[in-house]
Amino acid sequence: MVWDILTHLSDDIELLFLPRSFRLPTIAYFISRYTFLAYFILLVAEDVKGQCTAPKAMALTGVGYIAVVTTLLQFLVRAKAIFSDNRFAQWFFNCLWLAAVGGTLLVVTGASSGICNSDYSYYIPVISILVHDSCVFAAISYRIYRMALTSPRSMRSRSDLPSTVQVRFKMTILTLWGRTCPH
Repeated sequence: MVWDILTHLSDDIELLFLPRSFRLPTIAYFISRYTFLAYFILLVAEDVKGQCTAPKAMALTGVGYIAVVTTLLQFLVRAKAIFSDNRFAQWFFNCLWLAAVGGTLLVVTGASSGICNSDYSYYIPVISILVHDSCVFAAISYRIYRMALTSPRSMRSRSDLPSTVQVRFKMTILTLWGRTCPH
């Protein structure tokens, strides 16, 4: 994680200075990335000292909660971009995200009572995150599969796609990344 952040720090800085870079996907990306870094640093510091008190547990789980919620938000944005034409799917993914955020909140509740490394406070959050991520993965994979079925078999590269599909693909990418693509 630390190696990845240090290796791509220049890319992150470049991403900040792009036009229209302060949109929800980019903000969620940066918050997720750097709160996970803070979480791992706090986790290592807590393991080195070996003592876990309620304030340390709250700080650790609070930072971890923000990291997980913003990562789930990135998945939500991707799913909503892929299913931009299906209001039911968008509603479903919003509800699923809220359920996962609520389920993950149990980790913070467990930490507020001074429980640092107990298994019971992690079951429901892990299951809610797993269900959310699996549903998003399955739905996006299904959409890609359906797109492959509707396209002629002779299409092998993006340049062979009809202009309507190219425009829709470009709009989906723009929605995901929030910036202009080169022509």
